[in-house]
Amino acid sequence: MAWTQVKPRATWEELRDRLNEVAKCDQLSCRGQAKDFGEGALYSSLDRVFRSTKVSGKTAIAIERIAIQRFLQQAPNYLSVAEQTLLDEGPSLLMLMRHYGGPTRLLDWTESLWIALFNACDGCWDSDGVIWAFRRDEFDKVVMKKYSNEVPFALQSRGLSAAPVLPAVTVLELSPWVCRLFPVGPRIPRLIAQQGAFTIGSQLGMDHAKFIDEVLPETPTQKWKIVVSKDVKRHALKELAKMGITASAHFPGVDGVGKYLETFTHFAHLDQGVKTAAASGWGELNGPPSP
Repeated sequence: MAWTQVKPRATWEELRDRLNEVAKCDQLSCRGQAKDFGEGALYSSLDRVFRSTKVSGKTAIAIERIAIQRFLQQAPNYLSVAEQTLLDEGPSLLMLMRHYGGPTRLLDWTESLWIALFNACDGCWDSDGVIWAFRRDEFDKVVMKKYSNEVPFALQSRGLSAAPVLPAVTVLELSPWVCRLFPVGPRIPRLIAQQGAFTIGSQLGMDHAKFIDEVLPETPTQKWKIVVSKDVKRHALKELAKMGITASAHFPGVDGVGKYLETFTHFAHLDQGVKTAAASGWGELNGPPSP
């Protein structure tokens, strides 16, 4: 079994047309990466750390639990009232922690193929980007049929946790699975803007790409791995900006403005407005100051 491979397109127009074909399905989960960092695998942020440091077993489990406890100790001072309500519910706690950059066993996804394209184009300019996309409705059907008693919200609702402050999925020995995870309570503004959701592994070390591949059937309309040519990245970012898909839209706040400007400088030379400004005087220096 394998993901449907979509080879890189030479132009923005060809890439756009191919993505429009994929986007005919409105039940996609998508993930864009500026580079295929996992070389065909998809590991959570926490698992990437453990693979890098060669940590596993009881040590890895202990580190995960300590990290969660420290987030609970330190983060509430900076969270909104709505966000603080998420701390008492295990799956939502992990989503909140991941959203603010904490390493967790969660993997970030978006329901927008075009937001995924933005992420695939934003950075690693000398490398091709990649978009992973799969039918979330079909995936959910299979996972819920096989593992409905183990998925995070089912565990939490049954009170199955060995330690009240830890999400149940982090303290129980479960079958190996990956499922989708999405907010059910108050939504974080940036997750709304990014149309964000997550997948979570029942065990540390799960390759999410491999599990999704094994669950979904071998057909060309279930799961895609789309390569985005490095030569198209800047043009794609310019076109996405016309659609309102920018870092400042995805990250409401002044840091999002900074992220937007960082991206803008990489494609600005292609923008007609910039070319006009440069030719009309904005690209010229005034004479030296008078003595």
